[in-house]
Amino acid sequence: MVNLARQHFNVPKETRDNLMLGGKLARQGYDWWWHNFTGVNLETGAKKTFFVEFFIINPALSPQKVLFGQAPKTAKPSYLMVKAGSWGQDKAQIHRFLPWMKYIKPVRLLLLRLKTVLSVKIS
Repeated sequence: MVNLARQHFNVPKETRDNLMLGGKLARQGYDWWWHNFTGVNLETGAKKTFFVEFFIINPALSPQKVLFGQAPKTAKPSYLMVKAGSWGQDKAQIHRFLPWMKYIKPVRLLLLRLKTVLSVKIS
């Protein structure tokens, strides 16, 4: 009996974490990384779940300048979006749109080397 789960599912591959937008996908595609974390308030012990998201769309269209792709209707977006936020009580999100070439250097394994993109002070 062939174990399909072992052959095809849940097989770790470092290349899955790479920026995958080459060829046609560089002009008509997106890549998205989402990371969830749980923080603990050192004073109260309360836990809060938050996330950081990286979203790159159509990088070859405009590597040096953000294109939102709103108008005209034929325009396509091209940017890196960094989003951070939390859920539940006092939920919030922040977004930052950046020219991807300025902040990301694709390297062999992850992959992404980010310069300072987002700075948040939490009081």
